[in-house]
Amino acid sequence: MSVETNENKELATQFNIQGQNFSWGPEEDPNRYNAKQVIAQGAFENGILRLTPLRIESTNRLFSFSGSIGGDEQFGNLQVNNFPIEVINNFVNLPIGLTGNLNAKAAIAGSIANPLAKGELTISDGTLNQQGVESAAASFSYINGSLNFASNIMIQNSQPVDIEGSIPYKLPFASVTPESNQIKLDVNVKNEGLAVLNLFTNQATFEQGEGEVKLTVRGTLEKPILEGNATLNNAIFSAQALPEKLTNVTGEIKFNFDKIVVENLQGNFSKGKLVAQGQIPVYDDQFIQIENPLSVTLDKLAVNLKGLYQGGVAGNVMIKGSALNPVISGNVNLDNGLVLLPENDTNTTIVSSKEIERVKAAKQMNNNENTRGKFNDLQLTLGKKVKVERPPIISIEATGNLNVNGTFSNPVPVGTLKLKKGGVNLFTTQFNLTRGQKNTATFRANQPRDPILDISLFAKVLDVIQSSDFTKNATGLATLETVRVDAIVNGFASKLNENLELKSSPARSETEIVALLGGGFDNEGRANSTLGLLNIAGSAVLGNFQTTFDQIGTAFGLNELRIFPTIISDNPEAGKSSLSVELAAEAGVDITNRISISALKLLTADDPFQWGINYNLKDNIRLRGSTNFDDDNRAVIEYQRRF
Repeated sequence: MSVETNENKELATQFNIQGQNFSWGPEEDPNRYNAKQVIAQGAFENGILRLTPLRIESTNRLFSFSGSIGGDEQFGNLQVNNFPIEVINNFVNLPIGLTGNLNAKAAIAGSIANPLAKGELTISDGTLNQQGVESAAASFSYINGSLNFASNIMIQNSQPVDIEGSIPYKLPFASVTPESNQIKLDVNVKNEGLAVLNLFTNQATFEQGEGEVKLTVRGTLEKPILEGNATLNNAIFSAQALPEKLTNVTGEIKFNFDKIVVENLQGNFSKGKLVAQGQIPVYDDQFIQIENPLSVTLDKLAVNLKGLYQGGVAGNVMIKGSALNPVISGNVNLDNGLVLLPENDTNTTIVSSKEIERVKAAKQMNNNENTRGKFNDLQLTLGKKVKVERPPIISIEATGNLNVNGTFSNPVPVGTLKLKKGGVNLFTTQFNLTRGQKNTATFRANQPRDPILDISLFAKVLDVIQSSDFTKNATGLATLETVRVDAIVNGFASKLNENLELKSSPARSETEIVALLGGGFDNEGRANSTLGLLNIAGSAVLGNFQTTFDQIGTAFGLNELRIFPTIISDNPEAGKSSLSVELAAEAGVDITNRISISALKLLTADDPFQWGINYNLKDNIRLRGSTNFDDDNRAVIEYQRRF
């Protein structure tokens, strides 16, 4: 290979590459292609690529091209013999289940501004969706921006598949536009031949079943005119918008020029049923009269939309707009499901200006595709047992209504959800929703997947009793006290830590509260690492079961039921004590916001139940009493002032 510059200071390259025993594809791939000989000779100069030739050859297989591509005059000849179609799938994801050997001849002429091509191809030893293909042949030409084609496929035990047409299409690099924008397409397929229709759309894929489509298409790409009908019986489809397959699809569709008439089309989907009936225009035109808009009934579906929602779906939706640009409205009910909030990615990356332009172009392309379908005031109702989660931080059961607009790929929900029960993990502690409070999540159009939370939560943590207490020489559970921590969140879910207000009873400073949530203080006010490690371990090991404990507690009318590890001090003497790790359980009932009663028991020791009552007179004055009805009875009036 040689590289130099020409008189215009542009790169001029000549190459002569020859090799043997090349392979394409992973070693474990059964469709891996092996070539005995590869030859690539030619040059690239002044924007023109000359190949003399490009030749890939193996036993009874050949891919060869010779000619000149680019410039004002281009020419070339392509020859393909017995090239495995499975190898093409390594580079292009074919939308149909086609196998076999490809044979083709094509000639290229014209210029880069107005390319011309003509050729034919056949497939031997082929299958279509695992059905044997007796013969498959097609011819094509590309002249003045128009693609013309005709094909005939003979499938074993089925009628021929005939498709021919002419479609105006300007290649991205060409400058000549089609002489006419009129399209022509004639389709006649039946049963397994329906798989050929997958070539014309990437939205839905026919997999198997019975059916017949007779269709003629005229008009333009923007306003196609359809005439014909389609019938389906026990068909199976997959679609990009659906996480599972549509099965047992049966019904009839009539193509009535500028509208599509769906007559009782139904199918099964994920343990439920879909039923569609009505009319929809082929393209957007206010003068097309629709008497019965297309409606779809969703009956007890169980869906799994990755990263968005998984659970039950039911309702009725109306599809208006057009087949090319559908607009969905109606009512959809969710139950026994899980709505997933996306992670907030705050990472920034330095990129080049070219990369920025590429991203902008990709976004623009996506925006253009998104306009092909949208929601219009779709009413979304969260019913029974629907949770909103951002694992492992948020898991809250919610009810309410959302009004959904936006595009299919970028839906925009607006509305307020009532948060009933559940919790949020803050630091190392599980906080639960406070009953009787507002507790809402509000979705706004400018932040559709980052709701504004207005919630009140609480948690109870253990702290070592200060040495100024008269119970200085107490043992066991008497050496600890429960501190209730209240957390108020008002702001975006993605910025939970920034919109958090903490307070406690007995009163603690925010710094002390944070320390308690990750570990307590000892009698000298220093961080108690042992208690801190236990709090962390308790959240990690027992936190996964706390939801179950909450459900059991609710069933028995308790405000709180929890199991947690703790440490106790045995027989402190002369400033010395021994510590042991125990497992404790606590059940509590809030009589009012200021009065509560509780029962505490060490599950791994023989200590009797510790019964307690708390009455918060003010934030810094508390009356509390406890007894085990044996040798530990106490009543304390506490006044706390933190320095």
